[in-house]
Amino acid sequence: MQGICQRLGDARPLDILRGEFKDGDQLIQEALAREYDVSRMPVREALRQLEARGLARLELHRGAIVSSIPVEQIGELFHLRAASLLNVKISCFTSNLS
Repeated sequence: MQGICQRLGDARPLDILRGEFKDGDQLIQEALAREYDVSRMPVREALRQLEARGLARLELHRGAIVSSIPVEQIGELFHLRAASLLNVKISCFTSNLS
């Protein structure tokens, strides 16, 4: 289940940042479960992760709602992602040297 949550948790933030979902759009558990061919439980966990990242908010009787993202936070997210990718490349390079 962790792999499924990770896939959902990685895909949706990128979709939100690319503007595929707008502020106030509803993320429907059933639709996401069908899209990823999983039960609703890993979808719920992925939506909690989106909430923890500030990309969605969970509302009673409405489910997960996409949150607007301040421009500063978008820049910070891209810098973190770039740093993470650089670390992976450096790790791969140094492991190939040994």
